[in-house]
Parts: sequence; structure tokens; C-alpha cells
Amino acid sequence: MLGYACGSAFTVLWGKGCPNWGRIHRLGFKYTRLLTVGFACLLAYQVLMYLYVSPMLNVERLWLPTFLRTFGYGIFFATMTLYLKDLIEFPTFFHALTVSGFIRNGVAESMCSGTYSYGLRCQIADTLNRGLHTDYQSILMVAVKEMFGIMCIVGTFVLLLMLLYDVQPVRSTMRKMPKLKNLSIIIVRQLKG
Repeated sequence: MLGYACGSAFTVLWGKGCPNWGRIHRLGFKYTRLLTVGFACLLAYQVLMYLYVSPMLNVERLWLPTFLRTFGYGIFFATMTLYLKDLIEFPTFFHALTVSGFIRNGVAESMCSGTYSYGLRCQIADTLNRGLHTDYQSILMVAVKEMFGIMCIVGTFVLLLMLLYDVQPVRSTMRKMPKLKNLSIIIVRQLKG
């Protein structure tokens, strides 16, 4: 709970679109930078968990990764709600908030947890086929560590893309790229011709 509260408070201190109660000085940065900070906290959680996976792990060492994860999620949820507030008028805001909550917590979470469990099963099967370990605890530990490593690599690339999006030449180049619908029409024409 502390991470969620701190992440939401950090979001209030960050942006121009956040509510101001007269006493809080806000920094006035963009939402994209705030989402980058939140994603960096989630990536730091993945890196710490990759480094912490061992048979001798104490539960007390997990407070920092748990705080970073909940801090990043607090930033993400609060920023997406504020961004939605800027896009949608008040009479339909709560409907849109409900739909985005269903998509974020229902569909996206189910797809990600299914993909993660499938990857974990594949890593366990790969470790068993290699025959490196004999007990199930070490097999599971190697598989979990490999999954955290893969997530760290993917998260680093996503974080780099988020950081590069804030650079003006990269952003202007990305805006000149054709839309997905037009791109699919161009690809179909190229395949036919």
C-alpha cells in the first residue's frame, strides 16, 4: 500500500493536469516522462528480482523490489486516469474508466500471466532436457531466473524506446511514419504486385 500511495502522490506532484490544492508546488512535466519513470521502477523491480533469486533469499530483502513495483504501478494507474480525464468529457468519463479498467486488469493481465506461465513451463522443460539439475527446487530457480532475465532484456528495450520518444528528432520521425491501416494496405499491395 505504501508504494501505491507514494506513486500516486508522486503523480500529483509531477504534472500540470493533476489537481492542485493550493499548497503543492507541481513540477509541470509531461505524462510521457512520468510513464517513463514508472516503467523504470518496474524495470528496477525485474532487475532486483533477477539478482535476488537464490535458495538463501530472506523475505526481508523483498521490501525494496515490492516497493518499486507498487510505486511504478501507482504511477501508471494514476497517470492513465489523468490522461483519460484529459481525453474524455465528464459524462462519459466513468464509463471509459470502467472499460479501461476491464481491459487493463482483465484482458491484459490474463494475456500476460498466460504468456509468462507458458514461458516458465518452456524454461522448466528446457532445463529438464539439458539434465543440468536433479532436484525440482534448483530447476524451478533456474527457470525463474531465466524468465526474469528475459523480462529485463525486453524491459530495457522498451525503456530505451520510451526515452528515445522524448527526443525531438525521433518523435518527429515517428509521427511521419504511416498509420497501421495504411501500412497494411501498402504491404498487401506489395505482396500482390
